[in-house]
Formats: sequence, structure tokens, C-alpha cells
Amino acid sequence: MRSTARAGRLPALVIACAATLGAAPAPAPPSGAGQRPAAPLPAAARVRVELNQLLQLHHWLLTRCAAAPRPAYEPACGAYREVQEAKAGPGVWQFVNDACALGPDIKAVAARGASLPATMSATDAGLTRRILGALASAWPVYEANDQVELTRSLQRVAQAHLRQRFSLNAEPRVMPLVFDKMLLRPLDAPLTVFPVTHGTHTGDWGKTVKGYYLVQPMLGEAVTESLVHELTHVLESGQPAGEHTMMKRLHEAARMVDPATFEDFAHGLVVYNTGETLRRVLGDNAARPYPESLSTWLPIYEKAWKPYLDGAAGADETVAALVSALLSRGSSQAPAPR
Repeated sequence: MRSTARAGRLPALVIACAATLGAAPAPAPPSGAGQRPAAPLPAAARVRVELNQLLQLHHWLLTRCAAAPRPAYEPACGAYREVQEAKAGPGVWQFVNDACALGPDIKAVAARGASLPATMSATDAGLTRRILGALASAWPVYEANDQVELTRSLQRVAQAHLRQRFSLNAEPRVMPLVFDKMLLRPLDAPLTVFPVTHGTHTGDWGKTVKGYYLVQPMLGEAVTESLVHELTHVLESGQPAGEHTMMKRLHEAARMVDPATFEDFAHGLVVYNTGETLRRVLGDNAARPYPESLSTWLPIYEKAWKPYLDGAAGADETVAALVSALLSRGSSQAPAPR
């Protein structure tokens, strides 16, 4: 069925919303899960899942333009390749993501090129306007040829992976433990997940006047694992300045550690906490094997973080154990590649 949206106006499709789902009670954890329950998430902490055709087109072009695009897309793809080859700063892609998240239509997104941040360099400003113009030129082609098919595909995978596996199962059972162990509070604004069929990478997120958002690629990803991991980063970054989260405690205690080493160690800890929590709550097959790049830190996590997950150690004790093990390893060593 053709979309009835005019001029790119996007009626929101809410696939899952905690306040309205009325989900049935989650099944019991698998045998031997070994994870004590945490307090249920308040409604304000549950994420919304919405379809955003502007973000879908932008991230589709980011991947499609690397291959052989349909000739009608070539002007837009030429602009995307030009900006990627120019090594645009992260502010360029952040602005485009934010503009698409805000919407409500392609005309409004293109018009935001006239009000770029004063702190953006002249080069990045030009590249940002190039991408916004490319999106505007690609929109009619997308709407006429690909929107319906891609939307159907996106709805199918979002229904299966986000509503059934995440919103009805993983979120009410896994995320309370993430909040609990990472010492996080609910954010001060709504958090929306925008699924897209393809993406160059995971972890695109931001905050607009509408609240926080996270762009989640659906194809070629372990969606639940990726989503829990990225939500941990979003929640951590959105905490109030004075909030003493687990990561902030760890960062303060490890001030003497080389910054690149600490960043690698802290990111690996999020990978490990995500994997362990999923396995404990949803079963051994709920997360992928840890990547080889984690092998440097895995013994430390197993010795210092696992007791914390088991309830056998407190936060302060765990931070001390992690930092002690990190320092004994020698922070002068280069971090392992991710």
C-alpha cells in the first residue's frame, strides 16, 4: 500500500510504548540464571520505538551509496561519497541525525541548513548543507520507488526484534539490572529508538527538544544485544552532572591510567556487562561470544566484575578491584584494537 504522506510528512508509527503495551508478565529466567531481580523499571524509563522515514533514508544512503546505486540516486550518492571522503567531522553527522530525528518532513530538514551551530567550522558547515541537500534530492526517488518495500521490511523486523524480543521480554527483565549495576537513573526526557534497515555502524544517538534518541540498524545485527549495549551508553551520557554512576566512579578512581587505555577498558566493560546480563536473564544463547579484542580485559572482568553481578561485592569494592587489576597490568601498554 502506498504511503499517503505528502511532502515527506511522517506520521509516527509507534511499534512499542511501555505506557500502552500492557505486556503479559515475563516468563521465569532460565534455570541457573544466577541473577537477583532488580526493581522494575518505572514507566518513564521505558523506551519508545518509532519509525522515522528520514533517518531510514539517510542511513540507507550511507550504506547504499558505497555500492552501485540506482542511477536516480547518483546525485545524492555523489554528495554522500564526497562528504565521506572529505572526512567530515562528527558534528556533521550528528547535525544530520538530529535534523532527521526532529523532522517532521524533508522540507524542514533541508531548511535546517540555514541555522547551523555557530561553533561549526566553515568546512563542516558546507559539508552539512551538502548532505541535507542530497537528502532532499533523494527523497522523491525514495518515496516513489523504495519507501513502501523498505517500510514493510522494517516493520517486520521491528515487530519481531524490538517489540517481541526487546520491549516485551528483554527490556522489563534486563534493563532493570543495567540500571541497578551501572548505578543509573532514568533520563530527564523520553528516549526513543528509531529502527533502520541498514546502518554503517551502531551507536548513533543524540538529544533534541523532543528528548533522547538512538538509531538502531536491524539487518546484520544482534539487535537485542546491540540495543542493550548502546542504551547503556546513552543512559550514562545523559546522567546529571552530579550523579555518581559506576562509570564515573571508575573514571575518577582510574585518573592515573592512560586515557586511551581507560576508554578501551571502560567500553569493554559495557560489552561484558551486556553479555553477562543477557546470558543470566535470557539464557546462554542470548549474547554472542566475546570478541577477540576483549581478551586483554576479560580476566579482569571475570575476577572483579562477576562477583558484583553475583551480589557478592559492592560498588566501591568492585571499583577498587577493577582499578587495582588495571594498574597491575600496566597502563602504559597500548589498548587492544576493537
